[in-house]
Amino acid sequence: MMKKENLKLEGHGKGTGASVDFTVDFNFKQNDGMAHIKWNADVNVVGSAASMGGQDD
Repeated sequence: MMKKENLKLEGHGKGTGASVDFTVDFNFKQNDGMAHIKWNADVNVVGSAASMGGQDD
């Protein structure tokens, strides 16, 4: 039996010249005796860390 259907995780981190904020929403459903999880994340990276990834050559 599942007691909680939704969960929200929020966080913040910072370092020298960079910071990150994030929110992750989880939605749990039970179907045919199995647990299914849908999730959505919103992440904001600022500063030098933002330039390290996601670049195409």
